[in-house]
Amino acid sequence: MNDIQDAIYKRLVDYSPLDNVLARYETFQGTKLAQPAIYIDAPQPEKSEHSSFFPYITMGDDTLNQWDTDTSEGYETTINIRCWSRGNTENGYTSPRRQAKEIQSHIRDALHQFELLVDGQDTVLCHFENASTIQDPDGKTIQGLTTFRLITDNA
Repeated sequence: MNDIQDAIYKRLVDYSPLDNVLARYETFQGTKLAQPAIYIDAPQPEKSEHSSFFPYITMGDDTLNQWDTDTSEGYETTINIRCWSRGNTENGYTSPRRQAKEIQSHIRDALHQFELLVDGQDTVLCHFENASTIQDPDGKTIQGLTTFRLITDNA
């Protein structure tokens, strides 16, 4: 399962349109790095007003089901990728929902029908399933949820 997550992470980090819209990756110690803000475990800013942390992507919610054939062992994976936006004006956005939807569009373009390089597996399918946006309970943040389905079999 980690191999699939690692392959998706690498694809998103290397996808240049996302690099243009995301904040910079911030470590748990508060250091900003050159790569786009895509996290497995996102650090939490000390203050909820810390808007320079946004927008960013988190990965992690997923399911794995056995998907075998007569000749090989395989898996069907559903993975949720979330984006978080506050519509940072320095990036030209005033609407966090519009920004979240643009990020979701880039995520879809990066992954839909893309043949991911997963260690020890062949990617049979990487398919966009759906996308939605909701307002976070803080009243400032929009969360975008984008779901993909992957089918892989052992190489």
